[in-house]
Amino acid sequence: MKMLGVRSLLCFLMLFSTWAFAQINLDSILQSSTLLNKVYNNKNKYRLQVVYTHVEKKDQANAYPTYSFNTGDYVYCASLIKLPIAVLALYKLNELGIHEDAILFTDSSEFCHHKMWRDTSSKSGYPSIAHYIKKMLLVSDNESFNRCFEFLGADYIHYQLAKWGFPEVRIVNRYELPCANGKNLFTNPVRLLDQNLKVLYEQGPQPIHEKWRKPLQTVLIGKGYLDQNNRYIKGAKDFSFMNFMRLEDVHRFLLELLYTRADKFNLNQNQYDFLLRYMSMAPAEAGFPRYDAKTYPANYKKYLYYGDKAESVNDSTFVSINIVGLSYGFISDCAGFKDPSTGIEFVLSASLYVNENEIINDGKYEYKQLGLPFLAELGKKIIEYEKKAKGINRKE
Repeated sequence: MKMLGVRSLLCFLMLFSTWAFAQINLDSILQSSTLLNKVYNNKNKYRLQVVYTHVEKKDQANAYPTYSFNTGDYVYCASLIKLPIAVLALYKLNELGIHEDAILFTDSSEFCHHKMWRDTSSKSGYPSIAHYIKKMLLVSDNESFNRCFEFLGADYIHYQLAKWGFPEVRIVNRYELPCANGKNLFTNPVRLLDQNLKVLYEQGPQPIHEKWRKPLQTVLIGKGYLDQNNRYIKGAKDFSFMNFMRLEDVHRFLLELLYTRADKFNLNQNQYDFLLRYMSMAPAEAGFPRYDAKTYPANYKKYLYYGDKAESVNDSTFVSINIVGLSYGFISDCAGFKDPSTGIEFVLSASLYVNENEIINDGKYEYKQLGLPFLAELGKKIIEYEKKAKGINRKE
């Protein structure tokens, strides 16, 4: 038997590493503790979905081994769509040749439109796309999402997402009470200005066309719900006309942002660093806007691995670059994990539905009792697997 040459040996080791990770069984991981097994055995009730990508090489995102469990069922995306909206806002500014710190004035063309010319949480006192993105990524701020949505417009959002390979995303609703009589079907007029208040760009009201509002599928959930007037309505809530993005699409979007940004999203290095910084930062570290550490602890919006235990952040060398969703009983986290001390790097997304009484919008969800503990446990088990498969001292 001939001895392997150095190059052949390296190829063998790479193939062995790929083979080792190809053997991952998400089912076995999801049965590896009492808590995980409880949700696993009731995966349909909890609408459990998991997507996991092991990061071994960094040339093309679609070359990374990705594993899925129970994907395809409906997940209410909630704030997960703030990630593509943040990237799209920067992309559009780059097309216009305007810096993200330019002042953004949101005007009104309907009586129920929200006009926004000041932002006391910013250092300058003025609103901007950059500051809105900070608030979206730090604390999942809904008003910031609404203003970025209006700057983009539904046509721009959907045509650009389709070009990027995400044709089945629907982002048509602001996260605020809708205007009456269809007035919410037009976005606000907006202006971008320089620091001397000279207008750089003006955009009138943009229609939200019916083709975007047409449901991709019919989704009825629950046995009853409270409407916007807090009245109980018997029967399932219709999610068909609400914002929609599949968990696996959010996962792929984050994966491509982390590893193929230059080819697709046209971000410069400062913008890329800006996004990752505020996706991983503890809110209280931001400076502007100012967030109190007691209200927004270090684990805020870090569901996978950390859950609701803020103190565990200080005991970990892992960095979580993530986006979350939390609404109507759905709890989701899509996160890129990096550990400089071990070289471990992966992307993990998970979602479940925790609503035992099946009444939607009553505020009685099992986020703390089940959702957060489950996601924290899942993150820990994936990290255990990574350490076992790669060795805790191995460097990438």
